[in-house]
Amino acid sequence: MDAFIDSLMSQMTLDEKLGQTNLVFVGHDITGPIISENVDENIHHGLVGGIIGTYTPKAVRQLQELIINHTRLKIPLIFSYDIIHGMELFFQ
Repeated sequence: MDAFIDSLMSQMTLDEKLGQTNLVFVGHDITGPIISENVDENIHHGLVGGIIGTYTPKAVRQLQELIINHTRLKIPLIFSYDIIHGMELFFQ
């Protein structure tokens, strides 16, 4: 595993390494959809490491396919969702 990670890190540009720390919002609020600016473009350039706010299997799959099909290193996204308050609203 260490050799794989070292190899991957040596292939990454500084922008790609910084991009892995970038968590963008793609999801819905009570008032409607919320999407960070230039998400697709940033994903294409390997400048996004994670997504917050997306939780449906269809949406997650679309974003993962975008990463796998359109980025140089094909590093999968990490997904998260803030469920501390109000999650019950989405499942009623």
